[in-house]
Amino acid sequence: MNDKVYALSTTSDELKTEGVVDCQVGDDISPTPCVEKNGMLYVPTDKGVIYAVDKEKKEVVWAQKLSNALINNIYPLGNGDVLTTTMDGGIYRLRR
Repeated sequence: MNDKVYALSTTSDELKTEGVVDCQVGDDISPTPCVEKNGMLYVPTDKGVIYAVDKEKKEVVWAQKLSNALINNIYPLGNGDVLTTTMDGGIYRLRR
């Protein structure tokens, strides 16, 4: 497993890395997709943590542990607010 987030070019004919951020997640097998809004990439984990990564600075801005269960889909609401649920039934709105 790898605890890095890789940004890959979608326009290059070859595999090209645009940036790498080490989130220090550890082993993780979350099937939930990362989501981006307004330059912030939200990275879910199977351990109940959401990481917010600044796309331009390529650094973790914040991390929030919500549960010990998998983070389901993440819905960025604007102004940094995030709505999400966890596999153990939690419903969360994070205000930033």
